[in-house]
Amino acid sequence: FKTSSDAPDIGATGGLRFDKTRSTKLNNTNDSEANPTTWTISVWLKDTSDFSGGANALIQAGGAQANAENVGFNINGFFWNTSNGQDSLQATNGQSANEWVNVVFQSTDTSFKIYENGTEIASKTISSDLNRYLNVGGQVRTLGAQPSQEFMNGYLSEYYFVDGQALEPSVFGNTNNDTQSWVPKSGTDVK
Repeated sequence: FKTSSDAPDIGATGGLRFDKTRSTKLNNTNDSEANPTTWTISVWLKDTSDFSGGANALIQAGGAQANAENVGFNINGFFWNTSNGQDSLQATNGQSANEWVNVVFQSTDTSFKIYENGTEIASKTISSDLNRYLNVGGQVRTLGAQPSQEFMNGYLSEYYFVDGQALEPSVFGNTNNDTQSWVPKSGTDVK
């Protein structure tokens, strides 16, 4: 994964490239006893498929459908799903394809929020009884796909997965005073 200090400037082509036609993805195993309900994901992405062709999974953990949890995007916008639709959240996306966008997924034991370029675009209260998988010790997390489907087509950069904290987007980015656009903080400024 690229971190802020070695990732390219947002707006330039770069970061991790995922090619749906080649089924590219990355896997890692969460090797610690993590907090399964409270975490934050922040990532910059650039979709190159016009948000079409079904779902594009950003991160998936657990099985292909059952006993799984994932976040991603589709033609309607960004989403979060748990175990066969046990619970989900779909946000409407205002971003165009081939543009960099920052998305933050914020999870607690009773709520889930999605932010786009620093602005909350969806939230919901969730049951604390949900089975959660994205941040459980020993689970394999797949970046850029579900284990064998819903492959992403595009770029990821500035990827952060923070265990045990529900952080606001301002931790990862801020508005540029000159351009009035949302930009990432440098790696040393993310705290």
